[in-house]
Amino acid sequence: GGLPTPNLTRLKFDGCAKLKSLPEHIHTLTALGNLNISNLPNLESIAEDGGLPPNLRDFNINNCERLRASSSSVGDYSNWGLQALVSLEKFTIRGRGSDEILETLLKQQLLPTTVRTLRIAELSTLKSLDVKGLARLTFLETLEIIRCKSLEFLPGEVLKHLTSLQRLYIYGCPSLQFVPEEGLPPSLYYLYISDCSALEKRYQNKTGQDHWASISHIQCIEINDEVIIR
Repeated sequence: GGLPTPNLTRLKFDGCAKLKSLPEHIHTLTALGNLNISNLPNLESIAEDGGLPPNLRDFNINNCERLRASSSSVGDYSNWGLQALVSLEKFTIRGRGSDEILETLLKQQLLPTTVRTLRIAELSTLKSLDVKGLARLTFLETLEIIRCKSLEFLPGEVLKHLTSLQRLYIYGCPSLQFVPEEGLPPSLYYLYISDCSALEKRYQNKTGQDHWASISHIQCIEINDEVIIR
């Protein structure tokens, strides 16, 4: 049987310190559009018995440091059924324990191509983004990268394939030296950079700089609250 809440549209688990797994048969919640799992230090598994709810539109993983693929298949997240979520438009992954999850989801190409907003935040060991897994997201419109202090580069060969990308937010990534100037898609019209010391130094001088010329075609650029609109 399923959970006795067939009309539930939003579900949030937050700060449940002893929770080790999500309820059984969570995949039977066919009306569920928003699932948020946050600050669950002992959560070990989700969707062990049939995958995630099939009509999710917004899925948020935040500070679930013990969360892994499953008890039976280390490193294989396919049992979550993410790739089958054809309605998923927003995916947020943040905080402790999420580095490995994101890297594996991208490497195994498990994020559905329907995702329009991808928010990556506070992944302390993330140094780069997997090329193939990200390049598949051809409907992606907004990419947010927040407080990933070890992130060193964004691969241009990936971004140029994101032909729907309109907004790129980069905040609190001090190790990131540059954005892939040759790989920015023509669809990009808004670039936001804040609290990224190396990027700010590279792009804030707008006179006589080849670096600035390479991004100056973007319609709106905001660097540390200074807005340049073309």
